[in-house]
Amino acid sequence: NDLSIYIVSTPDELEESIRAIYEHGVEAPEDVDRVCDLLVDIRGRWPSVARSEGPPVSYTRLVLGVCKQNYDALPRALMEPARLNKCNDFAEAAAEMVYTSAKYHGNVSMIAHLYLRKLLSIRIIETVVRELLCLDEPSAKPQLHHVEVVCQLLRTTGATLESVPAGFDLLERCMTRLQTAAADIRCGAVVAPTVRSLVNFREV
Repeated sequence: NDLSIYIVSTPDELEESIRAIYEHGVEAPEDVDRVCDLLVDIRGRWPSVARSEGPPVSYTRLVLGVCKQNYDALPRALMEPARLNKCNDFAEAAAEMVYTSAKYHGNVSMIAHLYLRKLLSIRIIETVVRELLCLDEPSAKPQLHHVEVVCQLLRTTGATLESVPAGFDLLERCMTRLQTAAADIRCGAVVAPTVRSLVNFREV
């Protein structure tokens, strides 16, 4: 795309453009590489945008804000009681769960690929996995779909994480937690194949 034909005058205009592109990547995971490459190209065109008062707003800060807003908007359970009560029947509830799961996978895919392109820092990866795997709550059991999306995240970012000390340590903690989840009788049959696949992928 020829970005020179576009005009961005304010941080709000740039943020809306970022949001539209980001949300397309969430909804269409097959386009994630193209979408993230476009976001990198836009950074080269508008590394920052002036505002009427105060210092310019950096592009990276706007990307982080959009990413955080989308991630924070995700329900922490596939089907929360309040949302379940709004469904008319089982089929509608199942469709809602599938949609929510897809939103999780789409957001995590975007986060992973933006990290690889240095538009997000390792701190964002750490924040996501700490929450989803309950790393700060040893007695808590992570939800099954959280385990699945963390495996997806680590499969994409693992090689890059292993190349830096902070990332290596984080990866080790995650793998320990994932293997514990896979050994749990309650969820092992569901997540064990996914975790085993990640372990095998890491050893290649």
